[in-house]
Amino acid sequence: MPIQVADRPGSAFFEVLRDNVSENLDYEISMQQEDGSWMPTWSWGGKHPDVWEKAKLEWAGVLTVDRLITLKRYERIKGMV
Repeated sequence: MPIQVADRPGSAFFEVLRDNVSENLDYEISMQQEDGSWMPTWSWGGKHPDVWEKAKLEWAGVLTVDRLITLKRYERIKGMV
């Protein structure tokens, strides 16, 4: 994803990926859950469902913090610069 390569406006690849970064940020915002989190887009294919449920929540925490930091860097959080 473009925001993994250009995770902030001043990154070396930002100018080359500017349009893609904007689209990627819009996509990430659209994927935010009702509770404000982002969930993993992968699964363990039904293996170890009890462990996956715990791991999925832990990954949601990691993904949510990462997305919020990136959105803040790009000034895409309303009321927060």
